Amino acid sequence: MKIVGGKHRGKKLGSFNNDDLRPTATRIKESIFNILTHGCENFFFHNTRVFDLFCGSGALGFEALSRGAKHSTFLDVSSRSLNLVKENAKAIGERENIKTLRIDLKSSTLLKRIVKYQVDLAFLDAPYNKNLTLPALVGLRDSLLLKKGAYLVVELSKGENLKLPEEYEIVNFRHYGSTSVLFLNYIV
Repeated sequence: MKIVGGKHRGKKLGSFNNDDLRPTATRIKESIFNILTHGCENFFFHNTRVFDLFCGSGALGFEALSRGAKHSTFLDVSSRSLNLVKENAKAIGERENIKTLRIDLKSSTLLKRIVKYQVDLAFLDAPYNKNLTLPALVGLRDSLLLKKGAYLVVELSKGENLKLPEEYEIVNFRHYGSTSVLFLNYIV
């Protein structure tokens, strides 16, 4: 797995074999970042703060850092994933610009106590068909850590049904094989 754009373009990220870990395919990742760069009104990577939820190896958060994000916070319930994120940060020279949190997004109160800044962009790539995306969106909303107008990129199984809370608006969507990607705007 490699970073596809920005200052770290071509650098490899470590990964591990795990049936529960489903890294975003390179083609999908390229598309996501092209849409963020050219298709999301008033969005710029420069100096953004990012959440990478269900982060796995951290590929999406590191891609954002490579393209100019100021800071990425990686959240997962797996200490193994978070350790891999720390190793990847060290390998590409981004240790100072990341934070890792072992937390379940249903703990919005705890998240709000730990994180003292709002974010401009959040990636949510929950395990498919486990009904984790909606609780994560609600937890994120309830944490009050999204800036007004923040963008969220949500990956889902193509057949997965998601009823969005009213604070989120779909601004774009794409289908790639068995994966759907929603681009949301936080409108509160």
